[in-house]
Amino acid sequence: MFDPATRMVTLKLLVQDPSGYFIPNIRRDNFVVYENGVRQQNVTSEIEHAPVSLAMLLEFGGRGRGFNQELSQEVSRAAEQLLEELGREDKIAIWKYSDDVEKLADFWLDHERNALLRCC
Repeated sequence: MFDPATRMVTLKLLVQDPSGYFIPNIRRDNFVVYENGVRQQNVTSEIEHAPVSLAMLLEFGGRGRGFNQELSQEVSRAAEQLLEELGREDKIAIWKYSDDVEKLADFWLDHERNALLRCC
């Protein structure tokens, strides 16, 4: 797309490996632009990621008491790290189980991470 006011050309590309799969950890410096065989220096590249829908089942026990406490802390820490990586458009549903399965969050868009993590 060309914007005559800014004289900027915008291209949106889908980048996949030769088998059509997602390429993880792609960065801006993985891209260069050539025009008529000359590398262009005044180029800005941005990486957009498609939203994901994720369902997560967290184990919180069902074993020895000491192990359950350690397991709960570790699971909560791992879940927090995962939630920090989610984008604004990503959706997540979370269940936890020990003796029974309990739904903590249905697929949601607003990232109320703190409220969600209090449940874990």
